[in-house]
Order: sequence, then C-alpha cells, then structure tokens
Amino acid sequence: MRECRRQQNPPQMKYFVNMSSIVIFFFIGTFTCMRRMLSLSISVFFLLAVPLRAQSIEAQVLSYQNSFARANLDTKFELVKDAAKSQQVEICQFFLTALDYVDSVYEFLPTDETLLQLARYTVTQIGNRGYTAGLLKMRLLFLRIQEESFQEACIRAFQNLKPTDTAFISELNGQFEALFYKSISGQAYSPSLLKAYAECLGSIGNRNSFQVLFKSLLQSNDESYKKTCTEAISKIKVDIFEELVTILEKRDIFSSWTAFEIAQGSSTISEYELAQITALSLSVALDTSNIQSQLGTQLIFKAIHLLTVHKWQHCTDLVVQYFHRLQTDFRRGNAHAMDLVTVINCMAVLRSKTSSNSLVVFLGLLNSDTEKGSAYNEQVVLAVIKALGELGDNNAFDYLVYVDYLNYSERIKQAARDSIARLKW
Repeated sequence: MRECRRQQNPPQMKYFVNMSSIVIFFFIGTFTCMRRMLSLSISVFFLLAVPLRAQSIEAQVLSYQNSFARANLDTKFELVKDAAKSQQVEICQFFLTALDYVDSVYEFLPTDETLLQLARYTVTQIGNRGYTAGLLKMRLLFLRIQEESFQEACIRAFQNLKPTDTAFISELNGQFEALFYKSISGQAYSPSLLKAYAECLGSIGNRNSFQVLFKSLLQSNDESYKKTCTEAISKIKVDIFEELVTILEKRDIFSSWTAFEIAQGSSTISEYELAQITALSLSVALDTSNIQSQLGTQLIFKAIHLLTVHKWQHCTDLVVQYFHRLQTDFRRGNAHAMDLVTVINCMAVLRSKTSSNSLVVFLGLLNSDTEKGSAYNEQVVLAVIKALGELGDNNAFDYLVYVDYLNYSERIKQAARDSIARLKW
C-alpha cells in the first residue's frame, strides 16, 4: 500500500510544478512587457519635450504681447522688465513689439519720461542679448529719437551687436564726427555720449573709423576723452603701425605727437615697431620748425625717456644731434640744466662711440670754462663725468685727470676718480 501511495504522489507534484512554472513565466512576461511599455513611454516623452518647450516660449511671448496691447504705459514698462527675467533669446521678439509701440506713440509723447525709460531699457536688453535681428528697428528709432540718454543707450547696444553693414557704420562715423565738432565749437553736448560713440566705433573695429577717431583725438583737449579715444583706436582692424608711420611721414608736429601717444598705448605694436616710431617722432620734433615749439620739446623728451628705458641704439645719432644743440644753448644760458642732464644720461646707456666722443669734447669745454673762472653747474658736470665712466672710453682719461686740478667741488673730483677707475684699456 505504501508503495502504491508513493507511486501516486509524483504525478500530482509534477502537475503542481508545471502550474507554478506557468505562473512565474506569466509574471515575468507581464513585467517585461510593462518595462518595455514604460521605456517606450519615457522615450516618447523625451521626443515630445523639445517641441513642448518651444511651444512654451512662443506662448510666453504671445502672452506678453497680448497683455502689452491691453496695458497702460506704466504697466507696459513693468511687463518689459518682467520679460527681461527670461534668459531665452526668443523673448527679444516681445522687445521688438515694445519698440514698435514706442515708434507709434513717440510723436504724441516726445518728452514722456516713462516712454523714454521703456525705450532705453528695451534697446539695452536687445543689445545685452546680442539679438542682431533687432538692429534695423533700433537703427530707425535711433535716427528718430534725438534725446541724448536714449541715443547713448542705442550706441551701447550697437557696441554689443557689432554691426557689419558698411552704410550703417558710415552713418555712425558721420554722427560721431558731427558730435565731436559740436563739442569743440562751444555748443552744448553730452560728454558721455561722445565717449560712448568712440568706444562703440573701436569695438566695431571698422578700418574707416580710424581716421575719424584720430582726427578727434588730435583736436581734443579733454584728457579723459583722449584716453578713451586712444583705447578705441588700438582696437581698429588696421595695420596700426603702417597707419602711424604714414601720419609721421607728413612731419606735422601735432599729428606726430598724437601718433606717438597712440603707439605707446597700443598693445598690437611690437617693441621693434615702437622703436621705429620713436625714431621717426624724434626726427620730426628735431626739425627746425618744430624744435622751438613747446609740443616739439615735449615730444623730444618723451622720446628720449623711451630710448633711455629701452636702450635703442639705432637712435643714437638723433640723440647726439639734439645734445649738440642743447649744450650750445646751455653754455649760452638758454637751456635748463636738467634737460641737458636727461640727454646725457640717455647717451650713457646707448653706449655708442659717437656718444662718448661728444661727451669727451663737452667735458673739455666745461674744464676750459671752469679754468677761466666761469661758474659751473654741478649736476651737469657730474652727469658728464659719470656717463664717461659708464661708457668706459679711455679717450676721456686726460680730461678726467685734469678735473682734479681745477676749482671743482670735492664731489666732482671724487666722481672723476671713480670714472677713471672704470675706463677700459
């Protein structure tokens, strides 16, 4: 009996195992199907997300436009400020709607401050976001509304948008030039608007703006404006070295001074190019017609200072040429001692044979004057003696030795002994 029961149980167990397997397979299949359905749903969601977002900003713009159309002026301004919180560039389409409104009502409200605030704020937002599609509308409104603060807001926006239309840039050049001549003719003008123009033209970088900016820099006496203009010129997309050389070759002292100033402030000019411009500037300043002028003298000493710092030896002949003129004037009582000392110090660092020969001769003349009982200038004599020691030219030996026998101060005599010790044999 037991054996029979053992033989009857296995079929039931087998049936139970088969049913369990079916249930497990059913749940596994159902779960797999649900997982696939879920993956498909997620994929569809992400495929639809982009157009939904696109529709969202379009709906947002449309909503602002509808609200703007029904609102009073104060509320219109608030709507524009609220829209500016959006970081999406598409919101600029709404800003163009606001500019259309300003254009349509300006003739009725030309002095309304809220309208002007709305206009300034809107063009600023368009400029900050680089929305070049708004350039034409801004350009037309800029020509129509002559209020200075709005004009400046437009110019700042143009600076960010960097238009490439040559006709538009020519307009800006002309407007800038007209405003500048207004400023120097004694008429009322906005200094901040003039600076904004200069900065804008520099950022745009069109080569046709170079001469316009240069002319204004040349004629201005406002140091703050000149600095702004110099920085703007340095950004213009031209071979600035060639442009400045062309100006210097005209040998006009005023233009040469300005060209030299620009060269010193330019980050695009190499040291070699600056050396060439310095030599040309010094040459212009040494012209007979220029050397007597105050500006010519200023240019000479600025150039000599630069030569002393950089030790550009190719300018030695020009420096020595000026030294001969200056030392003659000094001995006649027509030149300042410190001017002569400045040139002597420059000759010392240039380390040329021409410099040392000229200084040896000059020390001989100073010794002769002192021997005759003439008064001497200690600063000048010391500068010559120290320069000869720096140059180490042994041709100076006899003149340096002779110093000890003359009625010089002990300080000068000690300097002569120190320089003798530095001579090269």
